[in-house]
Amino acid sequence: MVTGRQRFAAKRLIRKIGIAGRVAALYIYAGYNVSFNIKAGETLFDVVAKGRGGLFAVKIVRTGVVEPGFVENVKKAADKLGGRAVIVLYGAAPSVSGEAVKKARELGVVLKRVR
Repeated sequence: MVTGRQRFAAKRLIRKIGIAGRVAALYIYAGYNVSFNIKAGETLFDVVAKGRGGLFAVKIVRTGVVEPGFVENVKKAADKLGGRAVIVLYGAAPSVSGEAVKKARELGVVLKRVR
């Protein structure tokens, strides 16, 4: 169940920030606190969600193909933050190679699609 405060904060983020705000809204609805544009090593995470005993480092991919090397880099950077790596495929444009899916399962990286 979503509180009025959470709904207000989520709608404000969607209106002001756009795509990253839409992804962050999902974590706000789940009860997490979110931060934007957090750098870990050479990787810039679009959204970092904290709360409920965990931390999620979220990298949003809007176009292109996700390769195994990209998955490894995101995982290493998320480990520096002490959180779990999440790669969000926004829209219908980005795709994931079969090798990247295997690598993500092996490393424990979560792949999600948000439309």
